[in-house]
Amino acid sequence: MSNNKIIKYPGAKNALVPVINKVFRESGKSVFVDVFGGSGIVSLNVNTDKIVFNDLNREIYNLFKAINSGSDEFLQVARKWTSTRDRFDSYGEMLGSGKVTNQNSIESAFRTFYKFNVGFGGMGSTYRTKSEKSSYSSVLKILSNYKEISLRISKWTVENVDFRELIGTYDGGSVFFYFDPPYIGKSWYDIDFNTRALEDLKRLTGVIKGSYLCTFDHNDLKAKDVFGTPDHVVQFVNQNRQKASPQAFRNYSLYYNTSSSFE
Repeated sequence: MSNNKIIKYPGAKNALVPVINKVFRESGKSVFVDVFGGSGIVSLNVNTDKIVFNDLNREIYNLFKAINSGSDEFLQVARKWTSTRDRFDSYGEMLGSGKVTNQNSIESAFRTFYKFNVGFGGMGSTYRTKSEKSSYSSVLKILSNYKEISLRISKWTVENVDFRELIGTYDGGSVFFYFDPPYIGKSWYDIDFNTRALEDLKRLTGVIKGSYLCTFDHNDLKAKDVFGTPDHVVQFVNQNRQKASPQAFRNYSLYYNTSSSFE
């Protein structure tokens, strides 16, 4: 069964959702705090309704906040621009030429939804062309499941704060934090997450009252320098690899403070 999703996003942890659910379930906690929420793929598929979704990117925050507080209005705008393939294409042409301006929060949310779903690699920086035939059908598929997606998001608390502030606000005995930090040095994020931030995150994992799971690409040398030897490593088939790439699998390093058991 495929996971719920609302946008594509670089580094989204689609394959890790079952593992995250496992560690969360075994923690015995009831509140799930998605600290670096990104695409929302984890929050949309974790097994609880008590979710705090956070992202420092203002566009991402506005998208989820708009659905959280005005799901019907968002759907109306989405239907307007996806009613036909030509309408969908025309929006992309306007977006690419800078003609989409002076928007309210709902229209801005659709702009984010559109550009991340049709941008290269989910980066939202380049827009579809008529030769890219899958984007329209992919967006229609997402919208066909919008009722379930919006119902889940309507129950969230949606935040737009630095991770240090978020942890200070929500830390407690019933809380589970999921950390999927931005990759240091990657240009697709709209925030400056650096080595100092990673070191602060490591320090905080040692003093929080709640439980946590932190995941990194196993080849992330900076993460290994700061966090040390992982508590566990999981491997998945690399669904996104190019034909010329020899990397058939992806490995993820897991760090946690729960009593999780892995076979």
